[in-house]
Amino acid sequence: MSKSIHREELIVIYRQEVLKDIRLFTSQPVAKFYDSLFLNLDLSFVPEFPKTGRKGFSNHAMICSFIVMKCEGFSMITDLVDTSFIGLDSTPIAANTSQNNPKSFLSNKFKPDNQPKADTDCKLGVHTASNQTNEKKYEFYWGDKNHVLVDCISGLPIYELTTTANVHDSTVALDILADTHTFLPITECTFLADKGYDVKNIYNQVQELYQGECIIPLNKRSTKNPKLLPQGNPVCDAGLAMW
Repeated sequence: MSKSIHREELIVIYRQEVLKDIRLFTSQPVAKFYDSLFLNLDLSFVPEFPKTGRKGFSNHAMICSFIVMKCEGFSMITDLVDTSFIGLDSTPIAANTSQNNPKSFLSNKFKPDNQPKADTDCKLGVHTASNQTNEKKYEFYWGDKNHVLVDCISGLPIYELTTTANVHDSTVALDILADTHTFLPITECTFLADKGYDVKNIYNQVQELYQGECIIPLNKRSTKNPKLLPQGNPVCDAGLAMW
C-alpha cells in the first residue's frame, strides 16, 4: 500500500473492507454514516442482555462500538472513550454460601468471625439499597465487590477492580483514577459517583491532580447541622457563605 495514503483514506478503506457495502461510503458526515449503518443493522439474533444474572452492558452497544473501532482504524476500543464525564460505582458480588440466603434466619450469620466454610476468601460487606439521602436501607452480605469506572458518554467500561466486600468504595477511588490516568488521561474530567464517595480527599485530588470537578451527593451520615448566617446561608469549612 502506498505511503502517500492519508489516514482519512485509510478509514474509508477500513469501512469498505469491514462492511462490504459500497452504498454506505459517501462523503456524508461520520455521525450520519453510523446512524445509517446502525439503523439498518439487524442484531436481533444477538441477545442484548443476559436472561439471568446482572443486566450488565448492552451486547448491541458493544458490537456497535467494535464496528466503529475497526472502521475508524482505532487500535483499542478505549480510543472511543471521551473522559470528559466519568463515573465510578461498585457492585456487590455475593459468595455462594447459605449465609447469604435471605430465607436463612440464623442470628449470627453476619457476624464478622463467622466465616463461611463454603468460601474462606470472601469477606463481610454492606451495601446501601438506596441513594436517597433521607433513606437508610442497608444489606449485609458475604462476598466480594466489583468497582467499575465508566465513560458516561459512551457507556463503555474504562477500568475494573475486584476487591473483597469489606473494602470501602472511597478507599480505592483515587487508586482507580490514578491507574486510569496512566493509559487514558482524565484531565479536566467531571467525576460522578454516589454518596459512598463523598470524601473530602477525593474532591481535593480530582481538582488538584486532574483539574477536574466532582458531582457527588452529600452523605449526611455522622455530620452535624452546619452553622448558618443570619440570612440563612450555611457556612462551609473555609468559613465562607454558601449560596
